Amino acid sequence: MVKLRIDWFRAETIGAFKELRRYFELVESRLQEASQLERYVIEPKGTVMDWEEYLQEIQPELDAHEAEFKETLPRMLSYSLVSSLYTVVEYRLRGICNELKKRRSLPISVSKFRGKIVERVANFLKAFSLPKLLEKETQQLRDFILVRNCIVHNTGFVEGSRREKELRELIKSGSNDLSLNWEKRIVVSMSYCSDHLEAFLRMFRRLFKKLEFGPEKIVIEK
Repeated sequence: MVKLRIDWFRAETIGAFKELRRYFELVESRLQEASQLERYVIEPKGTVMDWEEYLQEIQPELDAHEAEFKETLPRMLSYSLVSSLYTVVEYRLRGICNELKKRRSLPISVSKFRGKIVERVANFLKAFSLPKLLEKETQQLRDFILVRNCIVHNTGFVEGSRREKELRELIKSGSNDLSLNWEKRIVVSMSYCSDHLEAFLRMFRRLFKKLEFGPEKIVIEK
């Protein structure tokens, strides 16, 4: 008799990251297409225009287009991606703990532990001698949450944010695809978003394996 086996919680978790990855790729490519199309519409065609007229009528529109598609829209997109990724990571980390409590009949839920999500999950796993988050994963989560909180609570402005010193140090490290613009607002590159998505996906896959969850995809057993 053929038997199909799959761990639906694991499959849904990995699926959530794949959906985000597809969203990243699709929106980024559409943004580039929109930029090219709008620039084509702005540039003069079929008419002879002297330089002064060009500077007065066309150049301001091109400058506005440049600012919108190279600064404003990429910032808004990257901020939304960071926020969306954080939502998935937090929900699924909490979900792993809830699944472990249910499957192993553990006496305490992750909500009973104090601290932010990273500390709660770490303490929950430690309390029951379960495979833990790696030090590198923990630090990456904390740094990512630092950036996310600045975006969500301070619309990306580093100056005056609750953890301004830590943010500036993180940006200065030069290895996170983060920078500050002239407004002292954090600039998050698209590669920062995609790199962290892939890193967190690897983290969850490692946890599922170590915690002995079932298969991510359907396995046919005879």
